[in-house]
This record gives sequence, structure tokens and C-alpha cells, in this order.
Amino acid sequence: MLQVPFSAGGLGKTNGCEDAPAAIVAAVKAVGAREDGRPVHAETRLVPVDNSDIEVSQSRILKAAARALADGETPVLLGGDHSISFPAVSALSSAAPGCGIVVFDAHPDCMDDFATPSHEGFLRQLVDQGIVAPSRIFLVGIRASHPSETAFIKEKGIRFFPPARIAAEGIDAVCDALMESLTALPAVHVSVDIDCVDPAFAPATGHPAPAGMLPRELLHMLSRLRHLKNLRSFDVVEANPRLSGGERTVALAAAVVRELL
Repeated sequence: MLQVPFSAGGLGKTNGCEDAPAAIVAAVKAVGAREDGRPVHAETRLVPVDNSDIEVSQSRILKAAARALADGETPVLLGGDHSISFPAVSALSSAAPGCGIVVFDAHPDCMDDFATPSHEGFLRQLVDQGIVAPSRIFLVGIRASHPSETAFIKEKGIRFFPPARIAAEGIDAVCDALMESLTALPAVHVSVDIDCVDPAFAPATGHPAPAGMLPRELLHMLSRLRHLKNLRSFDVVEANPRLSGGERTVALAAAVVRELL
């Protein structure tokens, strides 16, 4: 696992997320096994980010993820804010052109406010820079979009699965649709923003949105996605131990990590 204690991509809105990687690792080690009893190994490396320099930090994250991929590892990046997904996916795209991504998030992160990829706009940057084709992007849990983001998603044909659709169609039907699309890709990255989960269960995050996914739904979907043979990298982001409910939000993030290892 790669600890990425970076919060500057939140542009002041995610201060405290830099404390999450160490807290998540401690929570993973405290249990040490997935729900099925399989032990997990929590060996970690620290990515030397600089919270005063976004561009330098993103370069270091990209190099760390690329090195792990080149060594045949499956990098699991622990953030930090959601901007770390930009270099993580960029590294995978270079190693496996034509890759796809699944993003679990309350928000589509397609804002066009900043030239540097931020936690609110990293996905748009991936599309605009041609790093990932819109047809290979899948959003799960989306329920709080700015009108400009909604227009962008529809214009680009990005597929999305809001909680209402999961409830109406059933979680396994949604999983089946995802798996069918993902199987044909050369590689897949999974990004889990903890705010995809309803804030009743994960309150310590920067932009909580009501009516989210249940923890059991998220873990069930991840347990299925984990069986994809082309799954190459992951990230877990946006938990903030400094906020109210930090301990249980970190505990859920750790459960997500154990499910991915």
C-alpha cells in the first residue's frame, strides 16, 4: 500500500485528510483479515508528498504508482483527498493504454474551476487531457452534481449508477452490468471516495451528501469487482480523522481497504 498524506488538492476544503493514511493502516492492522477470514498484509510505503506544492506532489504520486505497476504490484493508494486519483490513473493509463476506471463517489468530480487537477475536478481533467476515454468511466453512488457536471457527464456519455438506480434495479444487476463492461478493458482502476456511503455511516468527510450507499452495498460491490482479472490499482480517499465521527469513518475506510487487498 502507498500512504499518500496529501490534502492540498482540496484547496483548503480537505485539511485533515492528510492524517487518514496512517489512521487507516492502523485500523487495517488492528483486524488483519477480510470478512471471509483471509489474512491481509498491510506493508506500506510512504509517498513523500509536499502539501505546499500540488504539482510536485502529483509527480511523486505518479512515479510511486508507476513504479509499483512496473514491479508487478497492485498499488493501493491511501489518501488524502481525491486529487490523488489523477496521478494514480495517469500511471495506469501509461502502463495499460485503454484502461478504465470505476469511481465510487457522491459527486462526479467534473468541475472545471482549476487548471491543476483538484478533488472536485480530477475526473474532468482525465477526460479533457485524453488520459481516459469517457466510455471507460463508470460512476457509482453519484447523487450530488453541479448542473455543469451533469451537462458534462451527459455530453460525454459517461455511465453512472446513482443510489436510486441501485435500489430500483438491485445491487447484483448493477454489478453484472459493470462487470460485463469492465471485463473487456485492458486494465481497471477502482477509486473509493468514502462519501459515496451515506453520512450516517461515514460522517467524517469534506462534502457529505444524504441518501448514499450502505456500507454493505459498497463492500458487496467491491468483493465482486475484486475478482476481475484486469483489476490493476485502487485508491481510497476523503476520510478525515479530524472531523466528528472520524474513528468510525476511518474504520469503514479500513474495511474497504481489507476488501481490496
